[in-house]
Amino acid sequence: MKLKSRGLLTTLNKSARFNGVVLTPNAQKIVSPDDHELISQSGIAVIDCSWAQFDQVRVKSIKANERLLPLCKAANPVNYGKDVKLNCAEALAGCLYLAGFEEQAEEVLDVFNYGPAFLAVNEFHFSQYKKCLTSDDMFKAQ
Repeated sequence: MKLKSRGLLTTLNKSARFNGVVLTPNAQKIVSPDDHELISQSGIAVIDCSWAQFDQVRVKSIKANERLLPLCKAANPVNYGKDVKLNCAEALAGCLYLAGFEEQAEEVLDVFNYGPAFLAVNEFHFSQYKKCLTSDDMFKAQ
């Protein structure tokens, strides 16, 4: 809601069509610089739910551009330092950063007290991921 109040995020109805990148736990591809153009044109969607409950959420039209994030550590106070326990803001920022939108990622993270720590906690991982160009490269790097 903080991101929405600052104009950095828009909410969509579950039945809305969305043609951009959708971050899900079921994706077969990892977000990469290959997604830069798609994100530039159509954006990124995050689904606000626990991945443990994701199968219960019915969202239409997300299959075409589903993406995973590579291994990242959370910086939020609830899951600090834990692998793959990101909140929506961290996931959105990670996707932006890895697709080549570093400034926008930092803008998202700056909304939260813990935000800048996300890039610091993941500095080693992101330094490896930034060398990658494709989803396959990301799989190897993680």
